[in-house]
Amino acid sequence: MTALVFAYTIMVTAFDLFAAWVYAQGGADLEIVTAFRVVRDGLAAALGLWGLAHVRRNPMAGLAMAAYALFIVVYAVFSEARMDSALVNASIVRLALPAVLVMIGMGGLNDEKALTRYAVLVAGLSCVSAVFGVWDIRHTEFWTDTLEYGYYLHDVKGITTGFDSRWLLPFNFFGYEYQRRAAGLVAAPLAQGSLLAVGAVLGYAALGRKYLPVAGLVLALCLLGVWQSGTRGAFLMVALALPIYMLGGNRENGAMVRNLAIMALIAGSAYETLAYVVSYSVSYADGSTIGHVDALARNLENLDEVLLMGKGIGMAGTDTSSAGQEIAGGGEGALFSVIYQLGLPGGIAFLAFYIVCAMAALKRARGMSGGHDIALATFALTVGLATSMIISEHLFSLSATAPFWIVLGGVLGLPLKKPEAKAAP
Repeated sequence: MTALVFAYTIMVTAFDLFAAWVYAQGGADLEIVTAFRVVRDGLAAALGLWGLAHVRRNPMAGLAMAAYALFIVVYAVFSEARMDSALVNASIVRLALPAVLVMIGMGGLNDEKALTRYAVLVAGLSCVSAVFGVWDIRHTEFWTDTLEYGYYLHDVKGITTGFDSRWLLPFNFFGYEYQRRAAGLVAAPLAQGSLLAVGAVLGYAALGRKYLPVAGLVLALCLLGVWQSGTRGAFLMVALALPIYMLGGNRENGAMVRNLAIMALIAGSAYETLAYVVSYSVSYADGSTIGHVDALARNLENLDEVLLMGKGIGMAGTDTSSAGQEIAGGGEGALFSVIYQLGLPGGIAFLAFYIVCAMAALKRARGMSGGHDIALATFALTVGLATSMIISEHLFSLSATAPFWIVLGGVLGLPLKKPEAKAAP
């Protein structure tokens, strides 16, 4: 089962890149690409059902997950949305994604060796994606001419808005002052940033004790990739998660001094870049910052409309926005996406699920079970990725955060060690 989880993760990471290439070859039939998606989603469903049988490994997380899932089911059955059924179904899948992926991890990563190997896999995929990003950022024609990526997004994924008219690529392929941003294997700069943020922390945790030079190389490549993706949310994720892991992790043989030195080196190397990003962000020099601020303001202003009941599934979120439909609230926040669809109680259920999972990871990181390094890294990532609750919807992006949710599920399934009995006097 672990091998299938590995295969699914690889499939998810490069799916859009591969599917777009197939679609571009000689006018490939849409049904072929659709069949690939059915295989991917069918594998996820099978692995999720397998994991459902293992939820008993962490009853508290299972209860929190069930409470959140209940809101999705109730709204899927009883709420009415103005959207077509395809859009409603896509929104249901996206809302359920965290729970399904956590179950996949619970069922398929059932010991610390499997968790470590999975972390190494994610780090490896992240490094390959970062290296590919170094190339793709300089070859826009690969996306426009070889893949005709805009047509794939429109015809296959149903994305109708947010395209740059010159290149027929999404606006987020270009950053401040129209600089190209690396899209990587995931074929999306925003997802690239989140994936590499996760890969940086998991890779350093999995390799740092025994293979420090390799861990350092992984960290450097992933941070370079985060920078080239131009994803400020990913900068923030790493800035929160990496110090938490490094300060709370390995303290043997001068590891703390080494980690402090590495953080100082990263801070010094990234100072000018971060200062540049902060300067144009706080001055609202780019449209993206203004959009995020306005979205947050609208989310808060209209919150009274969903204090008890949500607007219905399909009335907010990434899929609704991509389809060119008017969304409830302001968008740009995973938690608000849940709240405006499932109501504030549904949002609280999702937040409770997230907090319970984070606390369970922290409990396993305190030396009470095996897999200490991966558990601590996972907890650190729950802190870093929590920023997505209000500034993005990366938590609901399959290509961006699937490895995070899967490894979280694996950590939740780690058995806690029973305290050793005291010796008789």
